Amino acid sequence: MRNIRNEKNSITIAFLAAGLLAFAAVKADAQGSSSDVTMPMKFAITATYQADDVSSDTSPVTKHVTKTVKWTNQSLLALMATNGNGGVAFPKGSSIEFSAGSFLVLTDKQGDTTDVSSMLSVDNSGASVYTGQDNSDTSAFNYATSQYVTVSFDDGNGNSFTLTGMAKITSSATASTDKNGNSVAKVKEAYAVSFSGAGYGSVGGNQAVFTGTASGSGSYTQSNN
Repeated sequence: MRNIRNEKNSITIAFLAAGLLAFAAVKADAQGSSSDVTMPMKFAITATYQADDVSSDTSPVTKHVTKTVKWTNQSLLALMATNGNGGVAFPKGSSIEFSAGSFLVLTDKQGDTTDVSSMLSVDNSGASVYTGQDNSDTSAFNYATSQYVTVSFDDGNGNSFTLTGMAKITSSATASTDKNGNSVAKVKEAYAVSFSGAGYGSVGGNQAVFTGTASGSGSYTQSNN
């Protein structure tokens, strides 16, 4: 199995917050083979934007107004469809997926995807700390990581945000060998991430401030038979 100590952050963190989103996938090499760990993500974004001033010819008072909107996974899918899917709405049941460092939209059960990484991305180069342990003999591990990340979105039509905040990540894998060094029948890896951030952007071209969360979890079982 791979050296998780060096890869743990790039796996789940690639979030998004993000991972805003619905599936996050990470390539994993186990016993020389390649496999996917998928992580469904759920986004909840709140934007407060500057609306038009309210004034009257009969009053010297001008009222300055803000409005609030909430963006969910479905909201983001609708916004991204304009640019990322040629203006055609994504099929019902589509989800947002993180795979190998990029965001995709999973459009059907057959695994067809649309690349939306030009609109939705995550920067996980910020500082991180972690606790946990790993076993060099069996490749078993477990970690709890905290990392500062930035999640960015821009649909190219006046809707955008940049959120920065803390991501909490847990990751683990069962032993790939027994006490005698023999391969076990199955190895399970599990990951979970939660993110909370705040930032700025725009709604319909209007300046806005944002808060948001994203969370998800997933696991993969590798058969060694």
